[in-house]
Amino acid sequence: MAKFFYLDASVIAKRYVPKKATPIVNHLFRQVAWGDMICLKLGVLVVVYIFVRKKNTRILLLAMFNQAMTNFRREATDDLTFSKLPVTDSLANVFAERD
Repeated sequence: MAKFFYLDASVIAKRYVPKKATPIVNHLFRQVAWGDMICLKLGVLVVVYIFVRKKNTRILLLAMFNQAMTNFRREATDDLTFSKLPVTDSLANVFAERD
């Protein structure tokens, strides 16, 4: 049985913007094949939002923001082996029914 790891936007952002959990996230990225990591396409937008928010609040300097965006594009958005799933009605319904 294949193991897949779902990564939400906050986890992905920790890879590119150093936080306390960054070493754990980096370890996951080193140990797990790209094709075994999954995020939502919507999550990609949220990661960019996180970067922009941190730049606008001066948590990230412009050079750090640009580097984070470059690395994120190369590793996640442009890499076809890193799965980015659409949010479908059926997926949304699963979570809506959990209420």
